[in-house]
Parts: sequence; structure tokens; C-alpha cells
Amino acid sequence: MFPDSIHPCGEAVEWEVPLGGIEELSFEQLKKTAGLIAFLALTLRFYPAEGSRGQMCMALTGALLRCAALETDGKVDEVDRLVCLIAELAHDEEYRTRGKAKATWEKMQQGKPVTGIPRLLELVALPKELGQTLGAWIELGPEADGRPVITQSRDLTLQLDQAEVALESAATPIFQRGEHLVRVVRQDFQTRPGVHNLHVGPLKIVDIEHHWLTEQLTKAAVFISERDGHKSPSKPTKDFCDKLIVGRQGHWRWPVLKGIIESPTLRQDWSIVQEPGYDSQPALFLDTGTAGFERIPESPTRDDALAALGKFVEVINGFPFSPDQMLADWTPTQDEGKRPSSSRSVILSAWLTGLVRRSLRTAPLHAIDARASVR
Repeated sequence: MFPDSIHPCGEAVEWEVPLGGIEELSFEQLKKTAGLIAFLALTLRFYPAEGSRGQMCMALTGALLRCAALETDGKVDEVDRLVCLIAELAHDEEYRTRGKAKATWEKMQQGKPVTGIPRLLELVALPKELGQTLGAWIELGPEADGRPVITQSRDLTLQLDQAEVALESAATPIFQRGEHLVRVVRQDFQTRPGVHNLHVGPLKIVDIEHHWLTEQLTKAAVFISERDGHKSPSKPTKDFCDKLIVGRQGHWRWPVLKGIIESPTLRQDWSIVQEPGYDSQPALFLDTGTAGFERIPESPTRDDALAALGKFVEVINGFPFSPDQMLADWTPTQDEGKRPSSSRSVILSAWLTGLVRRSLRTAPLHAIDARASVR
């Protein structure tokens, strides 16, 4: 019951003390305000203990900056006020320093990712499915899932900057190679129902084209078109993608790719490249495909080296390498490849050179003559 209502018994419900100046709200305004209060009450109820309060306030800040219930004018200051208020009511001794809405807002304007409701729920151990309900309470915009928003406007430079930051933050595998933007693909990729994905073809470097880039941009960011104050979902155009691919040549943010490899190798400082993906020091991309390699010790011992040599020898065992001292009655045996010789060393050197060629400024020349006939 509320004043000015009629009780079921027929009695009028009135204020005991007349209240003046009560603001009239539309249903939509009341709904927004009630949703915001409910959201803040839940946040206060589950405000964490020491250790994650700073992260909690950052996630709360990100959510409130996206909240439609708060007016755009003065939103940054209002968000700081609400965050500090929640922290104070939760007896957070550092409540005065919890307001960082200005820095968060600037990151959002630059297209950088900002935490929000998903991170908030993670910090307070609430089910992630609750995020949709909380988002509805405070009427989150399309960026509720944490992706940055890129508003298509006249400031094309800003949009391109935001797009590059969004792709970089989403770890989109884009590289620059000479005058081109490229990506690494495995040819003949197969997907079969009930079977693991198969990468059966060769590893290749291919140029990036706008169809692929459009898909990656929509995964990394939310594009909004704004006309006459009305916002609507949009998507990057072919012209926009072409400006990223061609128009910014020489000013790209993405790392340089010098080559691709399918087995571990060495950096120029003799440390080991064995983690799949891009390695910045040699500027190489490692993809072993379906091949399996044992983990290589970062500081191998002599015993490790001899064990590895043994695996090489297993492959060439029985091959008739010419001995250093060729006797007239020499006849090769099945264990010929196990015996050290200059000829065998050349083959081992050639193999090792191929494995670490990307790390060498120059490579030795290996000469192999025809196999001599054996009587």
C-alpha cells in the first residue's frame, strides 16, 4: 500500500506528515532507478574480503559506466560516488581511493577492454548465468559482454586505433610481413563429427583479406552506428577493413613475422623455442601440427646430448658412411652408422643446420657425393 491508495477496508492511506516536493517519475525512470538500487544492493551484499576489493571496484566501475540508468552528463563523477559509497558501507578502509572511473572511461574510449559484470560475478563466486539478469537490471548496452565498443563516426582515425587495440587485446593472430598483413594457416584443415579436428596439410603464410578480418573484428569489438542520437548495431565495412589492411601500411601495431617452423629450434642466444605460437625474439611462428616432440630441457646436460645423438643414429644406423681410413678390404656392416666418422658428422651437421637455420646468420655448405659401389 502507498499513500493516496484505498485500503481494502475502505480507508484512505495518507501521509501522517504532508510531504512536499516529491519528484514525479515515469514508469521507465522508476524501473531504471529500482534496477540500479537492486544491483548496488547485491554488490554490497557480496562485497569481498580483503585481497580482491580493488578488482571488485574496477569491475563495478566498468559495469556502472555502461549502465543506461545513469545520465551521460556527469556519469564519471556519479560512478565514482556510487563505487566509493558501496566500499564505505562495506567497511572498506580504502573506500576513498576506490573511485577510478575517469581512467576506466578513457580506456573504454580508446577501445581497450574493461572488466564488468562477468568479472564481478567471478570475484564473488556467483554463477555467470546471473549476468544476464544483472545486465537487465541496469540496462547494460551491447558491450555488456566485456567487448569494447567502437562507435562509427566521422573520426575515422579513432575508429582505426580502437579496432587495432581491440584485435590486439583479443590476441587475434595478425602479423606484418614486408608490405602485407598476414596470418598463419594449416592447409587441408578437417572437421569431422565425433572426431578431433585434423590438421593434415602444410603450414602456410597467407595474406589477410577483408572477409576474415570482418569476422575477427566482430569477435573482438561491438560496432555501433549512431544517427540523430539513436544507436543501433552495425558491422565493419569492407572499406574500413581495407583501410586497416592497406591504408595503415608502415604504421601497424602488429608484430613482424619472419617465418614459420614446424619443429622446435634455437634463438640467437641459444635458448629454445618450443612453445606453440608466435615467438617475438626470432619472430617465428611454431606449429608442430600432429607431430609430437618431447620437452627439451632448457639447460641440457651431456647425458641429454648423448641421448639425443642416439636418436639421430637410430635413423642412419646401417648406412655405409665412408670411414676416415678406408681399407682395401672394407665392407660395411649393419652397425656402420653407429661408428663416428667425418662423413657421418657431415650428415649430422646438415640435419642440425636445418633445424636451427632460422637462428643462423650464415649456414655451412654440406657436400654429399654419390655412394660408392661395394663389391
